[in-house]
Amino acid sequence: MSTDTATLQTLIELSPLATATLDMDGRVTRWNAAAERLLGWTSDEMVRALHPLARAEANWLHHQCAIALRTGSPSTVAAERPRRDASFVRVSVSSARTAGTHRRSRGFVALYTEDPFGRKPNGLAQLAAGIAHEMNTPGQYINDNLSFLRDAYAQLAETMTGIQRIGKLIADDADPATIVTLVGDLCRAAELARAEDLMAEIPSAIAQSIDGLRLVSNIVNAMKEFAPQPHNVRMAVDLNKAIATTMLVATNEIRYVADTHTVLDPELPPIWCVPGQINQVLLTLLTNAAHSVGEAARAQSGIGHVTVSTRKVGASVEIEVTDTGTGIPEALRPHIFDPFFVGAGAGLNTGHGLALAYATIVHQHGGRIWFESEVGKGSSFFVRLPLRRGRSDRGPSSPTE
Repeated sequence: MSTDTATLQTLIELSPLATATLDMDGRVTRWNAAAERLLGWTSDEMVRALHPLARAEANWLHHQCAIALRTGSPSTVAAERPRRDASFVRVSVSSARTAGTHRRSRGFVALYTEDPFGRKPNGLAQLAAGIAHEMNTPGQYINDNLSFLRDAYAQLAETMTGIQRIGKLIADDADPATIVTLVGDLCRAAELARAEDLMAEIPSAIAQSIDGLRLVSNIVNAMKEFAPQPHNVRMAVDLNKAIATTMLVATNEIRYVADTHTVLDPELPPIWCVPGQINQVLLTLLTNAAHSVGEAARAQSGIGHVTVSTRKVGASVEIEVTDTGTGIPEALRPHIFDPFFVGAGAGLNTGHGLALAYATIVHQHGGRIWFESEVGKGSSFFVRLPLRRGRSDRGPSSPTE
């Protein structure tokens, strides 16, 4: 070991900041005493990945470091991280690559800073940004088409003015030579203005603009479905329509990582529920599926798949959301519906989402929610809701019940 390396390791060990170093393969090579105090994992447990949750934390750190490597600059993220005792701590984690000779990457360093009053990552803000992007795209081509139509109108209006002028000259028995000259000028002007092309392109521009406005209108109407209902009013809801609406809202979360498929029962009866609450549950399941598929894409190329199905089961209706993502490690499965669970690198980005989904389905609607998962293959989340207003026979709602 060189003197410089020994000095660096001593500085890391004595640092009051929770510090980890990783090699280029994402393995933790050093975990200092401050990190042990903050998260509870011993250096041996982290370096040797002796515990599944320690391994999950190392995987999460590697993901943050990979962002820093890809962007070429240090990366900082606010997050809630799990401690060894199953509690959580709110931190800011800064990651950067370390370089050796010739500026070649040698590994990474990550610093945890406890941030008890800091803001958690705002998933709603990210979703809102995605919706704004979805609305901006049709907005742009509506604007482009309207600009084209404005210019086309000016050119065609000039042509029509020329035609009217010629018509007036004919009505006034003007000199034929003058009329012929004007007709020739008009034909040349029409050729320069590409009048024939304009006439062919104008219907398409109008149709595209109408489609764009319809898409914006659909997005706006979909967002209205997520507005809180006064006094949480329950009503009969078409689940298939609710799924279509939610998928539209979540388009920007899913479209770049997965193909979406629906297998919806056309005869599905309506359910009695609070529409906004059920929409939020569906949104949580879809965005979690997208994040899991996106995480899987880092390990292997190819587009993933998210499939949403509905079916009637006895006196209930059932929703299934299946993804081809990372799957959920067995050690994490008992905690999936726990409040404050944040995925710990398992391809989930749940925040409080699944805990709230559990409370909504089980406690507010008398239904069930559970999942099946296989690491490396993906997960399926199931929601079962009673058709009638009364509470249904709950049964087990998760593998932990």
